[in-house]
Amino acid sequence: MHDLEIKEMDNTEDIVRAPQAPSHSETLQNGSTKNQDRSMDSKFDDPKPYKTDGNSSSPVPVLPVPILEQHRTEKETETASPNEGKTYSPERIQRTLNSVNTQARYLVEWENTVHSGSALSAVLVFLFFTANYSLFNTFCFLAIVLIGADWAYVFAAKQFKTLFNQDAVNPHDKYIRNPPHISRELAREYTDLWVDIINFVLAETTKIVFVEDPYRSIKYVTIFYLTWTVASWFSFRFLIGAAAVLAFAVPKLYRRNKELVDKHLNQGYEVVRDNVNKGVNVSYQYATPYIGKMKNFAASNGFGMKKKE
Repeated sequence: MHDLEIKEMDNTEDIVRAPQAPSHSETLQNGSTKNQDRSMDSKFDDPKPYKTDGNSSSPVPVLPVPILEQHRTEKETETASPNEGKTYSPERIQRTLNSVNTQARYLVEWENTVHSGSALSAVLVFLFFTANYSLFNTFCFLAIVLIGADWAYVFAAKQFKTLFNQDAVNPHDKYIRNPPHISRELAREYTDLWVDIINFVLAETTKIVFVEDPYRSIKYVTIFYLTWTVASWFSFRFLIGAAAVLAFAVPKLYRRNKELVDKHLNQGYEVVRDNVNKGVNVSYQYATPYIGKMKNFAASNGFGMKKKE
């Protein structure tokens, strides 16, 4: 009986006894085995599309590249403007031309005598001034005078305030703290406008140079020829002044003699049109035999393109 009690106590101790901690060598061996198992598992597991944010430990989903490209394409399609693909915006160009035309007609038709007279006088004074003085020297002179006068004013104002035991503050302190600046939105708007204007001019120039309309191209050739001829007789500054005077004088005279002027302009246009048609027909008549000979020569020497059966 005593032996049986001792055996039962030994079994109870085996059950209650806590498991012993593994030795150092066993720990190293088990750790390396687990790391190997993890590395093997990571090779076959798909990478999770998650990354850890820098501010928090929560996972952030990472979209694959094709999905991102598709998202960008859909967003660009939704926000695309109706004029995309064109070199300029026709609506903006039309608005600009209408605005410029309205302002120009307001000045040259003398709807307001003071404004028109001031504009013409400013152009003529500028041309006369630049004919006798350099713009660069004038700018330097004005900078010296304005900065020197303002320096004297600021120095006197500070000294005057110190006499009354006041803080010697710059009288222009509010402008220094809040200097004038250009709004980025306004600058972007005007930049887009100028880009549209330049592209519009380039498009129209291309049409004229590559003869989209023969009569229009001939008209500009005549204008440039007359300008070139007149420019050989007078200086560029004189031409600008004469153009300004004519621009302010001709509309007034045209309104007084509109019927007579329109009659002569239509007659001149018809004469030019008839002469252009005659020239084109004569040149075509002279060129037709040579064109036929060139076609026959090309066909006889095998330069012609064979038609596919």
